[in-house]
Amino acid sequence: MLFFLFITLENNLNETTDLIIIKQIETRKENIYYNFEKTIKNTLNDCESNPLVVKEKISSNIFEYGNKNNFYIQNTISKEKNKITLLDTTEIIRVIIYRPSERILIKEAYITRGIFYNKQLLFIVKNRNYQETFNFPKNYFIREVVFC
Repeated sequence: MLFFLFITLENNLNETTDLIIIKQIETRKENIYYNFEKTIKNTLNDCESNPLVVKEKISSNIFEYGNKNNFYIQNTISKEKNKITLLDTTEIIRVIIYRPSERILIKEAYITRGIFYNKQLLFIVKNRNYQETFNFPKNYFIREVVFC
């Protein structure tokens, strides 16, 4: 508390409020990332072994989550941003399922750049005075081991 008070007194008021706004945006970004991963992991945790069914479930869950949280698909060639659609989510998601033994499934969900490698998933976090865009990495993936 004393450290925060010292920073407040030492800096200009605008610099302090900017710092608080940036920290708030970073916290919201981490929260969106965490909930995004949790959404995918919850979908991967069932015992479904058909990759097409799992892909459709993940696509619909990401579409629903993306509509609530300002997710966009950006064309990497024209830099045009469009709201996320169900067709976009099915295009950028790849699901691989391994069965190393009878009761174990290893499921991997990849978020790729689409069929023509020209799409990128991103989300925008807005505040009253500040807006930040966060891009997902090129080959973002989540792996889950499921015991059925």
